[in-house]
Amino acid sequence: MKLLPARAPHLDLLWDLLMATPDYSLLITRRLPTRQDAWELLNDCPAGIRAQDKLVLAIMDEQHIVGCIDLVRGYPTPETAFLGLLQLRPAAQGQGLGSAMLCEIMAQAAAWHCTRLRLAVIETNGPGLTFWLRHGFCQVGRRSLPQYVGDALLMERAVCHPYPQTQ
Repeated sequence: MKLLPARAPHLDLLWDLLMATPDYSLLITRRLPTRQDAWELLNDCPAGIRAQDKLVLAIMDEQHIVGCIDLVRGYPTPETAFLGLLQLRPAAQGQGLGSAMLCEIMAQAAAWHCTRLRLAVIETNGPGLTFWLRHGFCQVGRRSLPQYVGDALLMERAVCHPYPQTQ
């Protein structure tokens, strides 16, 4: 389900997910998530990126949000898709849903004609780092960002094109 910035119910969905996953926020920021964090996830874009090049998706079950994806087209280069967040409720982790979501992310990046997928994982997020390394991401840089307790490890891999290329 695509989430839109102007929709209050969509903000509520993200807030519900962040409140259900406080350990993630504590791990990377040493503070509990706030409603402002949900608003920023839904609305903030990197410099030079248009709102229409940002995609925030809610992964739903029958009753509530179980995860979300924040994906940006053309950042930091035109051929790169940047994954800002892939987050799952703890009960949904360890069941292959993250890997399935990554396949959907790859399909979207390929549909945008991106050849690289980049993300940043905060070095204090050991489980996240393990997940990304297991899925073929390699570190390509490192940045210190004041809002996080550890450095952001920039990771990248080639986009897997799920469909045959046509000429």
